[in-house]
Amino acid sequence: DLARKLERPADFEKRGFLARQSISIGGQLLGLIITGSLVIMVGMVSGVLTGQWNPIDVIVSTFAESNALIMVAALFTIVLAQWSTNTAANLMPATYIVLSICPKLSYAKATILSAVLGIAMCPWVFADKLIPFQVACSVLLGPIIGIMLGDYYIIRKMELNVDELYDEKNQVAYKKPAMMTLLISAAVGLAIAVGIANKGVDYSFYASFITSVLLYPMLAKKA
Repeated sequence: DLARKLERPADFEKRGFLARQSISIGGQLLGLIITGSLVIMVGMVSGVLTGQWNPIDVIVSTFAESNALIMVAALFTIVLAQWSTNTAANLMPATYIVLSICPKLSYAKATILSAVLGIAMCPWVFADKLIPFQVACSVLLGPIIGIMLGDYYIIRKMELNVDELYDEKNQVAYKKPAMMTLLISAAVGLAIAVGIANKGVDYSFYASFITSVLLYPMLAKKA
């Protein structure tokens, strides 16, 4: 998905792995790792010096009355940081979902549409429920990721025919035995994750992931 909309150079077959992935690596390095590291360091410094770990609270409490210009500049920097990080990490999955539904849209239009839909949902209204929502999503994603990795690494030994992925009667078509294997693996992983989450344990994602990544290959071999 990261490379779906990247244009590869004409001589890509002659380039090494790093050269072929330079655009993607550069974008992720700048937009996520460097920007994220700077924001984390700012937050840590602010927390140590002021006791407040949210940079926005520090800026407002420090410069609101003394220097409005510095406050505006600092808040503008935070806006840019959110712009780069959220566009590269948080908005991109939603953009790809929109592209899957409307493949004729360009990446830019799908990104704008995703942003508009995100704002229309008014996430600030239920901001206090964000963490529980993320935990619930991680519980649901654990079995899915486990099944995908178990299928790719254990069953298929990292060998896939890309052309057949677009054929309805291909090697990865989900027929009834395979579908039941998927559903059983996902259900067992999800049940374990929910049981652990109800006890207040924070590693429900890992429990569901490990269960599914081990259970699915075992059931798939018998199917």
